Amino acid sequence: MSKAEQSDGSGGLEAENIDVHIIAVAHFARTLRALNDAMEDLDAMAKGEANEVKDRAADLRRAMQSVLDERKRCDSIARRDGGDIDTGAEFDLDTAREEIERRLARIRRSEDPE
Repeated sequence: MSKAEQSDGSGGLEAENIDVHIIAVAHFARTLRALNDAMEDLDAMAKGEANEVKDRAADLRRAMQSVLDERKRCDSIARRDGGDIDTGAEFDLDTAREEIERRLARIRRSEDPE
C-alpha cells in the first residue's frame, strides 16, 4: 500500500500524504507523450491533407505550450511552498520546445509547394 493510501486499507487518499507536484509531473509526462505521438501522426499524413495538418499542428502547438506553461507554474508553486521538485525524471523545457519547433518547421516545409 502506498503512503497515499489510508492506513485503514480503504484505498482513499489522505491529503497530507499526497505530493501534488509528483502527480502533476507524471500527468504532464503522459500528456506530452500523447502530444508527441499526435505530432508523429501529423508527420506521416499525406501532403494532400495540408489544411488539416496545418489546423492540427496549430492545435497541438497550443496544447503543448499550455502543458509546458502549466508545468512551469507547478514547479514555481512547489518551490514557493518549499517542496522538493526533483522527481528523478529530468524534464528539459528548452529541449522540448526545440523539438516542437523542429517538427512544426518540418510540417510547414511539407505544406509549402516550393
